[in-house]
Amino acid sequence: MKEHYKSGGKGKYVVGPNEKKDNLEKTCPECGAAGVDGMTCWEQLGAIVAWEFQDSKLYAEHFLTVASYNLQHPAQFTEEALADLRIAFIKKLEHGTSTKDLRGRLARTYEGKRRVLRTRLTGSRCFGHGA
Repeated sequence: MKEHYKSGGKGKYVVGPNEKKDNLEKTCPECGAAGVDGMTCWEQLGAIVAWEFQDSKLYAEHFLTVASYNLQHPAQFTEEALADLRIAFIKKLEHGTSTKDLRGRLARTYEGKRRVLRTRLTGSRCFGHGA
């Protein structure tokens, strides 16, 4: 059974292995978006990433794809990591900073004991990826 977290920290509900996705909330509990073609936000991201791997021009924008998703679904990240990701996202869009440079800066910032993920979830979200 997968545990799913409701938005607003109001507890969790458990979805059994045979329960259909249609029985889950119709909107994302974290970003509030409606599902598209029966897919959760996480599943939509997976479809986009699969599409990127088939097209090198799309794949060149992979950082923006994942950063956009993570900024809209921030529950698992520390406030510091989100702030740094937001800055990197803006540098990419407004200043054309290369993805290689952005990744290098973020990797140096978060090497060692510094982490990007929260050790304990406080905000709640439906982890469509089984976390």
